[in-house]
Amino acid sequence: MAKIDQAQAKVLAEAQIEHIQLFIRSEDPDLSMLRSFVTNWFAYNEGGVFLNRNGRPRWLNKFHPIKHAQLYLGCHFRSVQAARLIGSGGEEGDLVVDHAIPFSHLRKMLDVAPDTRSGIVKCLKENLRLGVITQAENKKLNDRKLRAAMPKGATSVTARYEAAGIKLAK
Repeated sequence: MAKIDQAQAKVLAEAQIEHIQLFIRSEDPDLSMLRSFVTNWFAYNEGGVFLNRNGRPRWLNKFHPIKHAQLYLGCHFRSVQAARLIGSGGEEGDLVVDHAIPFSHLRKMLDVAPDTRSGIVKCLKENLRLGVITQAENKKLNDRKLRAAMPKGATSVTARYEAAGIKLAK
């Protein structure tokens, strides 16, 4: 497989937006396809550490905190605990790349966003936030039933972490 360049990555990012638009119009309830389209769009749109050496999207979990520190640092935010591990210690799988707004909620946001490519891109740029947390913090979210849910009355992208007592690094 040939390596793709930056111009091709932008074309592939646009293709993912078209896939997202068709997916929303289809009213398909299976979020796994949406997750793939959105994750691929993010990787192609951001480029850099989010693409592998062949220019293809990297899956974002199970990376080593030291060896892949740049990947984790490329995310929008990280918890205080995760920040301590990135670049300095830990084992592969100790960290989790988490979507601040779960896909079930992101889907609802996309459903009410303008049904245009620019409307979808705007919605994603405003609401798609990837953060790095530890496995223990991920368990806190799960234990509080916040794995795929936002707290009632949430007004902040980081509301799940606040509700679970997870402190974010500045």
